[in-house]
Amino acid sequence: MEGKLNWRDLFQGKLSNNGFGTDEVHAIYRLEMDARAFFDFGDIMPEWMQLQDIERDGKEMRFAWVSRSSTAKYPSCNRESTSNRGDHDFKTVQDIPRDGMAVYHDVAVNKFNCDNSDCSTKIFAERVPTLVGKKSRKTYRFISYCIARGAASGCNRAQADIRIEGGVVSNDSIGRYIKAESAEIVKSSIESNSVRVLSV
Repeated sequence: MEGKLNWRDLFQGKLSNNGFGTDEVHAIYRLEMDARAFFDFGDIMPEWMQLQDIERDGKEMRFAWVSRSSTAKYPSCNRESTSNRGDHDFKTVQDIPRDGMAVYHDVAVNKFNCDNSDCSTKIFAERVPTLVGKKSRKTYRFISYCIARGAASGCNRAQADIRIEGGVVSNDSIGRYIKAESAEIVKSSIESNSVRVLSV
C-alpha cells in the first residue's frame, strides 16, 4: 500500500523514544495487540488467533493475525489432531468497513497432519469457524451486513452505500447472499414442518 502507516513501527517507536527498553517495548506491544483483539474482534476471532500488526492507508485497513493453536479438528472426519506441521495457510478476508476504509484480515492458520488413518486427506489447514466460511472471502458478519442493507434498500443501492463506506462488494454478490440466506430459511421452515402458506 502506498503511503501506508504501520501500527507496530509507530507504537514501538513511541515507546522507545520515551525511554522504554527493548524487552519492555515488546511486552507492552503484545499487551496492546491482545487488548485490541479482544475489544475490537472478540466476537469473531477466537483466543487462539493472535493479532500481530495493523496497517492502513487512505483506502483500507489490514489486520495481520497468526494462529497459536496446538490442536485442530478436521471437519470431514471430526478427528482432533495434535500433529502441527509448523507451516501456515494464508487467507485474506474482508470485514465490515470502518472510517471510510475497507477492512481486511490477513489470517495465517496452522497446517496439521490428519491422524485418522481412514481419512483420505492427510494434511489440512485449521479453520476459523466464527470468522469465515470454508471458501468465502468475506466474514460472516460482513455478509450479514450486506444482506441487511440489500433487503432494506435493494442490491444496487446497498452496493453504492457500502462502497461509500469503504467496503468492496458488488450488487451481484449482495444478491447471491440474499438468495442463499432465503434458501436456508425456506429449507429450515420446510424441515421443521412449520410452513402454513406458500406464495410466489
